[in-house]
This record gives sequence, C-alpha cells and structure tokens, in this order.
Amino acid sequence: MDNICLRIGDIAPRFNATSTLGDIKLSDYLGKWLVLFSFHGAFTPICTTEIVAFSKANQEFNDRNCLLLGLSTDSNTTHMSWTNDIEKMTNMEVPFPIISDSNLKISKMYNMQADNNDTQTLRTIFILDPNQRIRLISMYPTEIGRNIYEILRCLQALQESDENNTIIPANWMPGNPTMYRAPKNYIELKERTNNPDYKCLDWYLCFNNRV
Repeated sequence: MDNICLRIGDIAPRFNATSTLGDIKLSDYLGKWLVLFSFHGAFTPICTTEIVAFSKANQEFNDRNCLLLGLSTDSNTTHMSWTNDIEKMTNMEVPFPIISDSNLKISKMYNMQADNNDTQTLRTIFILDPNQRIRLISMYPTEIGRNIYEILRCLQALQESDENNTIIPANWMPGNPTMYRAPKNYIELKERTNNPDYKCLDWYLCFNNRV
C-alpha cells in the first residue's frame, strides 16, 4: 500500500499498531469520529506544546463523539518516556494513545512522509467519520504549531453539515448561521427565492438562521 494518494472521501487504510496505551487497531474506532495526527518526534518543542494542547482539549473532543490518536516514528519506549516527562512538567496525563510507527508502515499508508527516504513524518491531520471515511486532510510546516481549536471547529463543522444537510460558510463558529446548498435546477431556484424562510442574498447564496 506504499505511495497511495489518499483523498477526502476515501475509506481510511486499516492498520494494527503499538501505542503508549497498548495495542490498537483502526477498527477499534468504528462508530466514533477520529482525529489522527502525526508529528515529527518526541522531545521536540512544538510537538510537546501540541500534545499538551490536545490533552487539555481531549474532553471537548470526547464530548463530540471524537477520539484522538497521535503518531510518530519514535519507539514506544521513547513515547512513554516523553508522556511521562510531560506529566511531570504539567501535572496532566496524556489521555490518548500515541502510536509508534518505527517501521513507517502507517506513515507510508497515509502519505505522512515528505519523500520515500524520509524517516520522520510530516505534521499531518486526518479527520475520520464514524464510518472511517476521510473527511479532512491537513498538513503543517515544521515552524508552526497547530491550532487545536481550529481542528475542533472543523470537526464541529463536519458534524453540523452531516446532521443538518447544510454547508458551512467562511469563519463559521458553532451557533452561527449555516448555508443551503445551491439549487440543482430552476424550479428549486424559484421556490427558494420566493420563500421568506430562506435568508437569501441571491438565489445561490442562502443562509439558514437555525440556532
């Protein structure tokens, strides 16, 4: 499965793995949303701040039927030492598993490498829905830490869209109006523009003010 080009809408490749919280497999997460995120390695400055930030927000993800799963190519022993170090510094346990992908098997499945000779992973994020379909893919450069609450916002936007068959405008935050999909034909266009329940700026730009 090397060098597969994963796209939004694909079913996520299955895997078994060793993690800081024991052996896991992707199918363990069926029925839940999942944020799978990779990072360069343990004991690195930005990645440490991200693990701490994810840990602080863990319950907020869990409250939305979403679990977190980290990954790097370091050994499981290294990850355990690192999470223990984080607990000593912050008095907070890392509550989610971190996968040891030392053989690069999962990294290659998920295109997490910069190239085939790279032994570290890119800082990649995958959001999977409860059917384990890929709904979001994002990559960050080495110099910039991820905004965990932007990841949480994206999760909430995906859930809102699924639950209410809406689409999400720019800069949307939970509780803000969402949008209706564009009409598929002229009959729908006329129905929409003549219906005061639709808050339309134009026939293709209609908002749903349900809050």
